[in-house]
Amino acid sequence: KVEKDEENSSLGQRAKYMTAESWYNLKDYQKAREAYKKYIEMYPEGDFSANAQYAISWTYLENKEFNASLEEFKKLISIYPDSKFTEEAQFRVGKNYFLSGNKDMAKTELEKFINLYTKSNFRAEAIYLLSQIFLQEEDWMDNIINLERLVREYSDSSYLSEALYGLSLSYYKKDEYEKSIKVR
Repeated sequence: KVEKDEENSSLGQRAKYMTAESWYNLKDYQKAREAYKKYIEMYPEGDFSANAQYAISWTYLENKEFNASLEEFKKLISIYPDSKFTEEAQFRVGKNYFLSGNKDMAKTELEKFINLYTKSNFRAEAIYLLSQIFLQEEDWMDNIINLERLVREYSDSSYLSEALYGLSLSYYKKDEYEKSIKVR
């Protein structure tokens, strides 16, 4: 009897989660969000709770509600620190600050991410976003340091062309024309 109840509970969890996923796939993010929240409410330590919290964050992100998405990613990090989504959530916190125009917090969170997750697939993008902030602030020296790291560590990155341009521009703005010419 206990095994049957556990199986039914697991199937019930899966069914609730799949309902939320279905709404998400239909792009009805409001209904998806409500269904994910209901799942977490019913199964706070369920098989898909971290997945549901991750998806809640994305329901806001899909609608470009960066601040709400940011709070949900923070919640994911706080409640499910060992989840497979924590690394990406930390990146998304920094990126959402960037997208919402909060440069200071974006810098802090992106630097935190870069230092914490040295092997992450999101690291090159985090370094690139950080360089965009340095460019906006005309902080040429920090931009040079940051972009040299991007070029050195991610020579096959999709951001390489922009990094080389940013590096050349930063040297140029510092009146270091010889170095600007040598950027390749």
